[in-house]
Parts: sequence; C-alpha cells; structure tokens
Amino acid sequence: MAHPSLRITPNLVRAQRAARVAAARATLSTAAGVASGGPVRVSAMAAPRETWPAAALLHAGVALAVAGAATVLALIVFVIPAPVFLLVFGIVTTVLMVLGVSAVASGRVLAGRGWLAWAGLGWGLVVASAAYLLQITGLVPHLWLVWTLGVLVLGVTGAGAVQTALAGVLATVWVVLAALVGESLLPGAVILAVLFGFPVLARPSRLVGAAGALLTITLAVTAALRWHGAAPAVPLAVLTALAAAGVLRVAATRLPVEAATGAPPTGCPGYGIAWVTGAVGLVAVTLLPLAPVLDRLRHDVAGAPTATRMLLVPAGVLLIVAVLPGRRRPGALLPTALWVAGCVTATTALLAPAPVAEALRVLTALVVVGLGVRATRRPGRAVQLRGLALVALGAGLLVLGSPPVVVAAAVAAVGGYAVLLARRVAGGTGPPPVQVFR
Repeated sequence: MAHPSLRITPNLVRAQRAARVAAARATLSTAAGVASGGPVRVSAMAAPRETWPAAALLHAGVALAVAGAATVLALIVFVIPAPVFLLVFGIVTTVLMVLGVSAVASGRVLAGRGWLAWAGLGWGLVVASAAYLLQITGLVPHLWLVWTLGVLVLGVTGAGAVQTALAGVLATVWVVLAALVGESLLPGAVILAVLFGFPVLARPSRLVGAAGALLTITLAVTAALRWHGAAPAVPLAVLTALAAAGVLRVAATRLPVEAATGAPPTGCPGYGIAWVTGAVGLVAVTLLPLAPVLDRLRHDVAGAPTATRMLLVPAGVLLIVAVLPGRRRPGALLPTALWVAGCVTATTALLAPAPVAEALRVLTALVVVGLGVRATRRPGRAVQLRGLALVALGAGLLVLGSPPVVVAAAVAAVGGYAVLLARRVAGGTGPPPVQVFR
C-alpha cells in the first residue's frame, strides 16, 4: 500500500493540469511576441544621427574616467584583492545595466545601447574576477562562453546591432577554443540561431548578418575537421569554408526584397553576408592558384588514401545541393553560378592530375578578367574601380610563373586598359543608365 503522502489526489491532478496550461500559455505568448517584433521591438528604432556626437563624447569621457581611476588604484593599492575587485565591478555592471535598460525604455536608444555595451565589458571583468577568486581560471573556453552569452543577451535586450555583432565575433573565437579542447559546439549553434533571428527579435542589421556569416563558416570548418578527422585537414578546411560561404551567399539571394526597387532593404543582413562571403571568395581566388599554395594542398591530398580523399568531394558538391531548390531574386543567377563553379573548380584542382589543375588556374584567371571588364562597364566609380582591380588580379593570375617579358606585357596591358577607362569616364561615354519606364 502506497504511503499517504505519495497518493495522487484530485487536487494534485488539478495543480499539474493548471501548471501545464500555464506553461502552454507562456510558450504561445512568447511565440506571438517574437512573431510580432520580439520583446525589444520598442527599442528597435534607429538612433537619430544628431545624437551620435553627444553619445560619442559621453562614452569617450567614461573611457577616460575609467582608465584614470584604474591607474590611480593600481598606483596606490598596487594589488586589488579579488573579492573587492569582484564586488566593485559587480556593482558597476549592475548600475550600467539599469542605466541602459532605463535609457532604452525612455527612447534614448543610442545612450542606452552605449551603457549596455559598457555593461558587457563589465560583465567580462566580473566573470574573470570570479574565476580568479574561485580558482577556476583554467576553464578558459567556459569563461569565454559565459562572457559571450552575457554580451549577446545585453545586445538583444537593447536591439544593439554593434554589441550583438560583437557577441558573434566572441562566439567565433569561442568555437575555435572549443575545437582545440574538444568541447561540444552546440552552444555555438544556439548563438548562431539567435544571430540569424535578430531581424525578428529586434531589427535587421548588416553587422549582425556579417557576424552570423563568420560564425557559420567557423562552425562548418570546425565541425568538418572534427567529424572527418582522417581527411587532409587543410584541404578539407579550405573546401568547407568555400562551400559554407557559397551556401550563405545562395541563402542571402532568397531574402525578401523591396517591391519598389527589387533590392534588399537598407539594413538587410544579406549585405553583411555578402561582405564576408566576398572576402572568402577573394582570398580563395587570390591564394589558391598560387603554385606554392596549390602544390602544398595537392601534396596533402595525394598523401591520403583514396577512400579518404573522397571525403573532399561532398564539400565541393554541397553548394550545388543548396542551389537547386527555392526561388532567387532577379540578378542572382550569375553570382550563384560563379560560386558553384568556384567550389567545383577548387575540388577538381585538388583531386585531378597536374595538367588539369594548371588548366583550371588559367580558366579561373580568364573568368576573373571577364568579371572585371564587365564591372568596369557598369555605372558608378566604386564599381568601376573594383572592376579594374579584378582585371589586374586576373591578369596577374594569368601570367603567374611566366617569363619577365610576359609579365611586363601584362602590366602594360592593364595600364592601357586603365587609361582607356579613365578617358571613357572623363568623356562621359560610359554605358547609358538603365531605363525603368519606357
């Protein structure tokens, strides 16, 4: 016979049912709040530009005051006891958090986000001093993760794009530390979900999009190296970074656009994703065709067994799988095709014989030159300068390892093209603007 205290009474059943109903209501309420703009939608407004000078002066003064006070304490006390250090910075961080939340709630979003940014720095000092006091300073990845989570929560609370993007960068560093010591990468994936959910939780941001892209590529590379440890590490990391950047670029082409212009909104995270993926693509095009780099990667691949080398193929084909489904905005076909061709070309160059790799290097150089010429024919000085830089880069890749006479001829050709471009820009003979209405 069961003990009387363990019997399930009707009151206990009703209490459990009420608890489940309350939990379901809370979950639905939270989901509805997120769908309608998130818990920080009041603070998601952009700060007026006229408030920037005053806020910059305020926080510069705070920085000078903190530096001066810390120097005075260091000269007088020399060594501050850890409990005192923890108590002082705990109080300071709490005060900064209260000031930040109050300022954001009253509509002074720029000042509030500044106070919350200082609170994030203070939180890092609190975590470090507590670890020193408790003698747990050896757990560097764990302490870094706690600091990162605090900065992330404060950034989302104030809808601060800069602070949230900083949390993404800190999370990227944590992923590297966790990979070195064998920790689970799941917290990094959770932080990544928050970064990509920032447009719903708060407001769209290019900086947060860039931080999310950086964290995605880092997570993809570390996960690939951990799960396929038998494959050549550096080639696998290179191909995984290219494939992850390509998948991000394809995903960015499917983000919503404005109906009037057909382009993403001003603060669309796709712009930040394009910054990071463009940098990855530029580094790959610049370094991979170089003979020392390509030969070293091919040597690592050749030294592995055939079954192990085949692990590199999915990294090169991953982008093709991501390209097939879904719709893309107009004008995104060429960048998508270039990313697909680039990933396949890099994979083939590492696995194919030497003559094929050399032919692919020449083909890559010709494609870069063609893209540069195409960009120089578009309106806009910045676009034309980038196109001229691509022409010079492609010409350099094309004559790589050639005799000095050929290199000099390529330099002369690029210089002549630059003169022709300058004359065309000065004479206003560029391509006519696109007519929207006829």
